[in-house]
Amino acid sequence: MTALIDSAPEQALITHLESLVGVANIAYPNIHFVPKLAIAYYGVMFLGVPPDRLGHGSADRHTGIMQVDVYGLSNKGAMDTIGLARAVAVQFDRVTIIDDNGTKLRVIRPPALGPHGQDVDRYKVPVSITYTIIN
Repeated sequence: MTALIDSAPEQALITHLESLVGVANIAYPNIHFVPKLAIAYYGVMFLGVPPDRLGHGSADRHTGIMQVDVYGLSNKGAMDTIGLARAVAVQFDRVTIIDDNGTKLRVIRPPALGPHGQDVDRYKVPVSITYTIIN
């Protein structure tokens, strides 16, 4: 996939997600996306987190959160969408280290599934993935 994101760490995380769900099923940040009616899809956003101070006199550590919203089909039931969200969480397990073209990241907390919701034709389950750059 051609880089869609200006930030190397964010692109590395998206590339890791693409290896699980494929490129065509992801709504990338700031890019127009029309979901196909009969399949689940994944929305990606990056949440701002202030840098952590590692200790007195040390440099800042970049920590971030990628949220993946899993949109499943209502006619398949909530458990189907929760299962897809759990697969995303497993893909980004706490011990995961992502090394993508010289950008090295580590997932520092177990991915968290948020409360699910439903509209007319979709269930939505958010998955929050907290990472830090370890270069």
